[in-house]
Amino acid sequence: MKKSFLGPNVNAIAMPFIYLAASVLLFVFVLRIGVSKISQQRKNIGEETGTQRILQQKESLLREVESDVSGFVDASSNAVPEKSPALAMVSQLKNLALVQGLVLTSFKIGSESQSPGTSYVELTFGVDGTTPNVLGFMQSLTTVAPVSTVEKAKINTAGGVASANVSLRVYFAPFPTKLPPLTEPLTQLNDEEKSLLDTLSSLSLPAFVKLAPQEPGARANPFE
Repeated sequence: MKKSFLGPNVNAIAMPFIYLAASVLLFVFVLRIGVSKISQQRKNIGEETGTQRILQQKESLLREVESDVSGFVDASSNAVPEKSPALAMVSQLKNLALVQGLVLTSFKIGSESQSPGTSYVELTFGVDGTTPNVLGFMQSLTTVAPVSTVEKAKINTAGGVASANVSLRVYFAPFPTKLPPLTEPLTQLNDEEKSLLDTLSSLSLPAFVKLAPQEPGARANPFE
């Protein structure tokens, strides 16, 4: 039987120190885990508080602009529609010409120029009438939706009568397909953006005729 190099008194003193050291190490290990979990929990609480604050800000802002949103959406979608607005613009031109007592001639709808952003379609036409009315017609093009720009305009006048050949670009663009993240804060419109929306809201909209649904009726016999 081997004898211990340490006497019984030394063993009796060393054992409590060993237990104490093990307890300290275990306490430090548990403490580090606890501190890590507490830090993570505080981080989660901070993120949830920030998200709640953003959602409250969104709710407050949406309630504030609720009455105006519908009008702004209609104005924007009519000013720059999703699909080619050629036919809508033709209707607008006819209405403007009717108001001025002018005659529109040689309508032509060109090909569409599409891009990832804003696209356009070209319209060319002629307009005949008195010189003041033709000039008034040209100025009124900026007052109607959809948005357009005059690319070319050649006006011939003689004896108070004018004849104009005009080329327009009428713009359209795809509507947004993705909503921003729910936790992304909203920013209020600046003065320039509000002014732009007011301008779009003041444009004359195309007049569309809504046909009421009708029940199918009996077909007349064409041979009677």
